[in-house]
Amino acid sequence: MVKVKQVNVTANYAWSPAELHPIQLATATAAQQLDATFSTSANLSLYSVDLADSSKELKLAGQVDIPTRFYKVIWGNTGYESSTGESKGLIVCGADNGLINIYDPTKLIDNTDSEAALVNTNNKHTGPVKALDFNPFQKNLYASGATDSEIFIWDLKNPSNPMTPGKKTEPLASISCVAWNRQVQHILGSSTSVTSGPCCVVWDLRKNAPIIKVSDPSGRMQCSEIAWHPEVATQLVLASEDDRSPVVQLWDLRFANSPLRALENHHRGVLSVAWCQQDPDLLLSCGKDNRVLCWNPNTTPPEILYEMPSAAQWCFDVQWCPRNPAMVSMGSFDGHISIHSMMGGSTYTEMPSKQQQDALAESFGGNAFASAPDVHQPQSPKKVISMPLKKPPKWICKPCGSTFSFGGKLVTFESTKPSNNEEQQVVRRTVTIHQVVTENDFITRSEELQTALSSTQYADYCQKKLESAGSVFEEDLWSFMKAKFESEPRKQFLHLLGYDVNKIRAKITSLIGAEEEEKLATKMDDLSTSIDSADTSQSGEGAEAFELIAANKSAESIKSTTESPMKPLVIPSGDTDPDSLISQALLVGDYESAVNLCLRENRMADAIVLAIAGGPQLLERTQKAYFSRCTSKIGRLMLAVATKNWAEIVRSCDLGNWKEALATLLTYSNKEEMNALCDELGERLEANPEQKIHACLCYVCSGNVERLVRCWDSVAQVKDTEKATPEALQDLIEKVMVLRKAVEGMVGLGIGQAAAEKLSSYASILASQGKLEAALGYLPDSVEKPEIQLLRERLRYALGVQQQQQQSQQQNYQRQQYSRGTTQQQPGYRQPGYVEPVQPQPTFQPMQNQSQQPVVPDSAINNPYSANRRIQPKPGYTASAPGNLYIPQQPTATSGAPNTMNGYSPAMASAQPFAPQNYNLMTPTQPISAPAPLAPGMQPGFPQPMQPGMAPVSAPNYIMQPNGPPGAPVGAQAAFIETPVQTVTEENDNICEPQAPAPSLPTSAAKDVPKAPIPQEHQILHTHFDNLIKQCLAQASNAQTKRKLEDCERRMEFLYDKLRANTLSPHIVTGLHQVAQFVSAHDYASGLRQHTQIVSSSNFSEISAFMPGLKSMLQIASQMRV
Repeated sequence: MVKVKQVNVTANYAWSPAELHPIQLATATAAQQLDATFSTSANLSLYSVDLADSSKELKLAGQVDIPTRFYKVIWGNTGYESSTGESKGLIVCGADNGLINIYDPTKLIDNTDSEAALVNTNNKHTGPVKALDFNPFQKNLYASGATDSEIFIWDLKNPSNPMTPGKKTEPLASISCVAWNRQVQHILGSSTSVTSGPCCVVWDLRKNAPIIKVSDPSGRMQCSEIAWHPEVATQLVLASEDDRSPVVQLWDLRFANSPLRALENHHRGVLSVAWCQQDPDLLLSCGKDNRVLCWNPNTTPPEILYEMPSAAQWCFDVQWCPRNPAMVSMGSFDGHISIHSMMGGSTYTEMPSKQQQDALAESFGGNAFASAPDVHQPQSPKKVISMPLKKPPKWICKPCGSTFSFGGKLVTFESTKPSNNEEQQVVRRTVTIHQVVTENDFITRSEELQTALSSTQYADYCQKKLESAGSVFEEDLWSFMKAKFESEPRKQFLHLLGYDVNKIRAKITSLIGAEEEEKLATKMDDLSTSIDSADTSQSGEGAEAFELIAANKSAESIKSTTESPMKPLVIPSGDTDPDSLISQALLVGDYESAVNLCLRENRMADAIVLAIAGGPQLLERTQKAYFSRCTSKIGRLMLAVATKNWAEIVRSCDLGNWKEALATLLTYSNKEEMNALCDELGERLEANPEQKIHACLCYVCSGNVERLVRCWDSVAQVKDTEKATPEALQDLIEKVMVLRKAVEGMVGLGIGQAAAEKLSSYASILASQGKLEAALGYLPDSVEKPEIQLLRERLRYALGVQQQQQQSQQQNYQRQQYSRGTTQQQPGYRQPGYVEPVQPQPTFQPMQNQSQQPVVPDSAINNPYSANRRIQPKPGYTASAPGNLYIPQQPTATSGAPNTMNGYSPAMASAQPFAPQNYNLMTPTQPISAPAPLAPGMQPGFPQPMQPGMAPVSAPNYIMQPNGPPGAPVGAQAAFIETPVQTVTEENDNICEPQAPAPSLPTSAAKDVPKAPIPQEHQILHTHFDNLIKQCLAQASNAQTKRKLEDCERRMEFLYDKLRANTLSPHIVTGLHQVAQFVSAHDYASGLRQHTQIVSSSNFSEISAFMPGLKSMLQIASQMRV
């Protein structure tokens, strides 16, 4: 608690009622107390409690002088209206001469005299009135207590005739306190300070008699004050002012033989208690030990929640503010009434005010302190931090509440209020978790899509969507989607574009006539019959078959000549006519001149026939000459078909003929050309607002998911406000997932940024509807955007995957610690005095070329939860075997002599200091059946060098282990070499494998070896990347950034080594060159997108050594704006 306000008066006081605003404090000069001035005057004052004012002093709102002093002051909202029409209630004061005076607070504000402010006065009591309390239910009733056990019940409507609650209790004593019950309006409690009789009497005004008398079992309690429980009607607390028994007792009138609890922490008598009406767990007590304690009386044992700073004198009264329960007031005998806030905070130590300094100077004289010794005093106030309560007050705590959590969960809580007859216990809140689904149609469609994807019935799903399509565009799109899963998708695409081979053939037949068709068919049949009748079984090669065909044709020609004589052949031989010149050129074999003359005479058919005989080059030139002069509508189409220049059709065709252009690509182009040209045709269509809708079909044909997503946002037939709705997103994701399944396995078609954002949004909606597993399946693995990674981690955490992984790692650590501490015989462990017999030498196999190593799928490497994972060596990595190659052996039961094979002994291990190294340690999970071979002439106990041309021995089923602790044998640091393929299953719980392990850095020996130059065509990569790192290092002022750049520079060396060895895939090299172009243009955002494209379409093990460094380099350059 922190002090917020204070007033320097020696007075009793009362807060304004909760219904009145602003908050005010009424003070009346206390009876039988003197202040520092020994003044005998008395006054009744009103102070405004303005917390917005930074001053600690309360502002005086009104004051009147009164002829007497008071023991007790209460302020009630009685509904009394003053002469001005304003109602601020009434202030009732108990005087030391038995009078009860009632004042109007509105008159006090007007600063009128006491006679005008006095509303009523009563003198029924014979002694000092020390107890007063308003009835909380009937505002016009109040009770008063005085000497000789006098208790009166007053009605403000008839103040002249009070009533008594019953017969006076014996022995007669002064009433120290009266208090109305907070739940039952006709119950009144009173207390006396004598020890010989009951300390508390409970009255029932309906019966006009006491119903129970509470007596302390020890007989030592002098009850100074009582306070009823705010919520439980039968409970109350009694405070004892006896220094021998400074206790606060909690009583339940249903069990009045002994108190329920005793609040014992005061050292001297307790003078006042106050129970917070808004929170039954807060009870204030103050006493003669100058302490003010805040209790929780409902705990067993009662808990002290806060102890306020000790005062200089006794604190005789504590009260809660009725309107603002966060404020507490305290009156002490040192002449101060202070107001404190329970919300904690900070304040400053109090310095003497100017008024205090002036008063001291006036009393002691202006030069009284001139000769005083120089005592060090603080020149400025010090800041004091006040701690809050141990528990939040009830009025701050919500009785009920709700909040949405991740995964579409609605968490609600509520607390049940105990009944009146039920003992107040710790509130047990009920927390309920609900699964909220707001998009039922969306979830239904998502489940249908998930079922289709898991059952691989893609064509059936496309047919279902085709039948339910609501527009022509949807029908076309799903028709093309379905065609992707047919056995011959290109024919289906042509059919959907309106180009059916059978229908076209029928049209041509009807145009040229049936007879011509039959003649042509007869000739084709005769040709096939002649080929079939040829005796090709005697010929061993295909060329001989053509010679037989030619011989048959010659025979047929001779036969036709003998049967029907032909006209004689006349060859023109002139010198001027074209025919003669052409004949002469043919006779000498000059095809080129003959073709040129035919072209000059515009005899195109003759020129083409002669060009065919003249060779392919002449034919090509003749075709170009023909098409340059051709004025036909299909001339350019024939040129493109003849020259196989499909790009010309895509780039120059009219967009109204996009179907014809697409049909040409589907008919003639190969797979690689078709995808690129379809994308190019789609770009042209997308740039035209009228043809934009057809671009999606081109992207479906090419299988480009990224372009389809980008185009969909602009052509989807929905309103702009509906694009972000779950239904619109579901439409797009259905097409994206089906198209991904259709092009699954195609190289270079990974997930782009637009598709990743849509899938991430879709996964977020699924997660919000409680479909966590499905949401995790839709998140792309190859995209490294922070928001996607965050969503993936949240999904894994919600599904418990992360917890299982942490448990597995913890079990792994425990097992490792156990294996290090045990002395049991293990593979790879040598006990002192153990000798292993020499086993037969196994046969070594030569190391396989790394290009022939099996490729591990990216998903198996990236997914740490895969059932079967393979550890693949990094390309270009060669582990050099140390001289003391340590190879575990199969222990045998017959061995018993010491063994120092491979140069290892415990003495040697302890003598060698441990030096941390970046080794990839491998530990076998089962012993090797064959021992390490001994080279000819070698003896056990000596280091065995590697033989030329021999591969190191590999151990089955090994796993990654961290570096050994200091003092571990150095020979065990590089014990095993990674083999190309080793399957590791989840049965090995102690697998701890990072997703992208950083490759081992080159050793110093490897750095000394001169490296071959980078090929000239890749030198640009080295130039651009190194220059970028140098520029970043020059601008970097942060040591951490410099370390990152140095790590990038080291990782780039692995890229350059792969370029020297020419071990990178062509599409990776192409992508790196594109990144270098973006770097030279300072377009780092495009470079990062290209980096993502490379990662998503490449083998992980091939690029894991350098791609993280390349990404960090681009990110740092983008941040620095290099």
